[in-house]
Amino acid sequence: MLRARIELLDTSERRMGSRSAVDSASTARGPEDAAVDVVVKDMSATGLSFVTSSHNWEIGSRISVGLAGAGRVSATVVRRERDLYGCAFDSPLTPKQLADAFSTDVPAVHELGFRQREAPAEEKWPVRTRLIVIIGLALLSWAAIFAIAFA
Repeated sequence: MLRARIELLDTSERRMGSRSAVDSASTARGPEDAAVDVVVKDMSATGLSFVTSSHNWEIGSRISVGLAGAGRVSATVVRRERDLYGCAFDSPLTPKQLADAFSTDVPAVHELGFRQREAPAEEKWPVRTRLIVIIGLALLSWAAIFAIAFA
């Protein structure tokens, strides 16, 4: 199935990249600030917006924001309207970071902060190799039976 997405671009809009709704809890901090609880409203490869009433950052403030599943990113506050902040990332997110951010496949984090290891995938031999091994072992078994019987 072929999918397409049509977007109308507003030339007066300064944002780059299409935004996706997130509405997920996160943390943000300035260079010398403690962690502040925020709710990320939307995000693109070049920036995000969040809401918080616990802190007052000015436009131009440098902050870092945690993106669950994609790590922490550095950003600059470029817009503020009361408790809503708009931030531009210092460097755009990679497609992988964008896909992993706030995804439901975030690995579980235990109390000690260690990520749960995934079980290694079992490697199967190719069908041809498995068939040769089975036939070889069967022939070897019959040869052993005949050797014992006629010895």
